[in-house]
Amino acid sequence: MAKNVKYFNLARVIKAFLQLGVLIISIQILSGIIADVFAEKSHLTFAGWTVGYRTKGNFVDARMNFNPPDTLRVYKNGVNNVYIGDEGREILFENDTVNHEIINQFISYDNRDVRISNEISSSENVKVRVYSKNKIHNVFWSIVGQVKSLISVLFLIVLTKLTNRYMDGDILLPKSFKLFSFLGWLLILKEVFAYFIGIVNMLIMQHPNFHITSIPSGLNYDLNISLDFTNTGSLSALGVGMLVILLAQVLKQAILIKEEQDLTI
Repeated sequence: MAKNVKYFNLARVIKAFLQLGVLIISIQILSGIIADVFAEKSHLTFAGWTVGYRTKGNFVDARMNFNPPDTLRVYKNGVNNVYIGDEGREILFENDTVNHEIINQFISYDNRDVRISNEISSSENVKVRVYSKNKIHNVFWSIVGQVKSLISVLFLIVLTKLTNRYMDGDILLPKSFKLFSFLGWLLILKEVFAYFIGIVNMLIMQHPNFHITSIPSGLNYDLNISLDFTNTGSLSALGVGMLVILLAQVLKQAILIKEEQDLTI
């Protein structure tokens, strides 16, 4: 029977989705641990279902910088990247002719007058699957992945508890704001953790660039696509975490003052 709480049924649906999320992530953590510890492969197969990935490795967060050259000129003595508007970076090969050119550009079919630059920046992380011959690296990346999943589980559990208190009509009691503060601390912990993990990943992999090598000619194409592992944290999420903690304390004090005033009256 629904209690006398506004949007009670909606809260019950949200609670069900939160519990489902906890269950799914918990299964992923368990299967990941089993695959890392007991299995030689990175995936498990049972009853016709495959859990995991057929390629070895773990996912790592990175920022991708994408700025391929507008033109790749292939000379007899090498390859030259050409950047429109920045020709100072072009290397000229004297007494050599261009064998062929490769044009890289975005084309707007609806409006050919508009030129779209190849320089693309992303404020969000990308997932890169990495595998190392050094087993210590693989163990490190596996542990990092499980810790991130565990933080997500804790986040969903706290939201579930807050939903329960809302359904019970206890959401505005002072004890509930401890959970709000805990949410803020989880957000801060997640970003600080990502910052230090990014530094470690940078020390392991540096700043890899994407290259294409033509076989058997051996010509090397630098597409100027690189990965940065040091800026994977989010300052906005860090600020949100601090704001949640501050608001939780302010609301808690406001409710305590109101309760004291009600008792005085």
